[in-house]
Amino acid sequence: MSLPARSHKASAENNAVAFLRLHAEQQPEYPAIIMSDRIITYRQLSVGVGVIAARLQQQGVKAGDVVGVSMGQNALHMMTQLAIAQMGAVSLPIHPAVPAERRHLAASRFGAAHIVSARAEMKLNGFPFISLAELSLDGRTLAPDPDFCPVTADTPFRIALSSGTSGDPKGMMLTHGLVVHRRQNPPLDVTTTCRSILMDINFVVGAGSLIRFMAFGASVVLPGAMKAGGLLRCILSQNVTHLMLSPIQIRELTEQLTDGGLHCPAIVELRAVGGPLPAHLLAIAKRTLTPNIYVGYGSTEAGYVAEASPDILDRHPQSVGKVCPWAQVEVVDDDGLPLSAGGIGQLRIRTDNQVTGYYLDPVRTARHFRQGWYYPGDLGRFDKEGLLYIEGRADDQLNVGGLKVNPEDIDATITAHEAVIEAGAFVVSQEEGKELLAVAVVLREAKRLQEVERYAKTQLGPLSPAQFFVVPSLPRTMTGKLRRAELTAQFSGLDGRPS
Repeated sequence: MSLPARSHKASAENNAVAFLRLHAEQQPEYPAIIMSDRIITYRQLSVGVGVIAARLQQQGVKAGDVVGVSMGQNALHMMTQLAIAQMGAVSLPIHPAVPAERRHLAASRFGAAHIVSARAEMKLNGFPFISLAELSLDGRTLAPDPDFCPVTADTPFRIALSSGTSGDPKGMMLTHGLVVHRRQNPPLDVTTTCRSILMDINFVVGAGSLIRFMAFGASVVLPGAMKAGGLLRCILSQNVTHLMLSPIQIRELTEQLTDGGLHCPAIVELRAVGGPLPAHLLAIAKRTLTPNIYVGYGSTEAGYVAEASPDILDRHPQSVGKVCPWAQVEVVDDDGLPLSAGGIGQLRIRTDNQVTGYYLDPVRTARHFRQGWYYPGDLGRFDKEGLLYIEGRADDQLNVGGLKVNPEDIDATITAHEAVIEAGAFVVSQEEGKELLAVAVVLREAKRLQEVERYAKTQLGPLSPAQFFVVPSLPRTMTGKLRRAELTAQFSGLDGRPS
C-alpha cells in the first residue's frame, strides 16, 4: 500500500509514538509498564521497541506494510504495537483467541504482508511469519536503534477492527494524525504519577488508551488477569488511578467488597464503557469503589462523542451525558430531519476524530457514512437539558459489553452444525444489569446440545454465546425476519445452559 502525504511535509516528529524518545531521555528510570513480577522503565521500553523494530526490519517489514499482530494482553504486545508505528508500518490486530480460519480471513481481507507473534501456533498459511519468542527485551541489549519514520498526519497507523472476532470484520484506517488528535480528547489531568489499567489492546479502546497514557509519560499496569479478585488486588496494591471497565466488571468488583466504606480512594477516573450503569449499581460503585465514575459514548469510527460526569450521573444515571465540544450529534427521523427534545430516532454523528469510511469496503461505507455524517445504527434521544440517552439499536447489530456483534454471523456459524435446524443470537439481561450474548437453537436432537456448545466455542472463540436456550421454533415476522427482541424479552433473567 502507498503512504498518502497530502497534509504537510513528512517529519519524524509527526510520528504518533515519537514521545518514546522524549520520555526515554527525560525520565529514563520511570516505570512505563508495571507487572506483578517486574517493571519496564521508559529507557527499557525505548530499547525494547527498538529491538523489535530492528527484528521486523531484518525480516523484511517496510514502511507502509500491514503487519498482522496475534498477541494477548502483555508487555510484548504493547511494545510490538509501538515498534510497528515507530517504523512507519501499519498494525492489524488479529486476535489470538479466534480460530485460524477467521484470523486468515482478517489477514487476507486487509492485506497483511506479515504475521508477528511470540506463539508459533499463530502462523497462517500463505503469510510470512515473524517470531518474537526469543527476543531479549531486558533493556541491556545493544541493537540497532531504528529512527522514527518520517510521516504526515495522513500516514496510515493502524487498521482498527470492529466485530473483528466475528466472521465479517469491518476495518477502519487510523492515521498518525488521527491517533494524535484522539489521544487529546477528552482532555485528562494526566501526569507521570498516573497509573492506568487498559482494556484489551486488540481493540481500539485499549490500544488508544495505551498511546494516550504513554504520551503523557504515565505508567500502564498489567494485572495479569482481569478476573474480579485479581483485578481488585492489583488496583489496590499498585494504586491505580485510571481504568476503563464494563458494567459487568464493575458489578463483579463490587461483589468482592463485603464490608462497607470506600476501598479505592486512589482512583481519580473509573470510566464505564459498553453502556450506562444501572442506577443501583452506579450507587454501589460510588459508595464502595470511587465516586469518580464517568460514562462515555463513542465508537471506533467516530471516537469519543459524549460523556456523563459524576455530577451528571448523580442527576441522570441513565444518560451518556453531554456531547463533547469536538462532536456534533443529531437525532433524526427516517427522512433525516432532526427531532426535538424527547423524540427517539436514529443518531448521526460528525466529529473531528472520525474516519471517512470502512477500509476496502465501499458498500458498508455508503450505508454508514453519508454527507459527512456517520450513522452508527443506534437509536437515541436528547432531554431538555441537552443530555443524550441511548435507546437501543436501529438494526440487528448487538452491543455486548461495548463490543458490537453481528448476530447473523453467530446464527450462520451455529446453524452450520449438522444438529442445528435454526439459531438466533440475542442479548439477555440478567440481574444487576449484567448482559450476556445468548442463542436460541432449534435442534434435531436435544441430546446433542453439549456438542453444539463445544462447536460454537471452537468456531467463535470469545464470541461464543454465554447461554444456550433450546426452543421448538424461532419467532419470525411474516417475511421471515427473526424477532430478536422477543427472544430478549422471553429469556432475560432466566438461566440458560452455560456454554
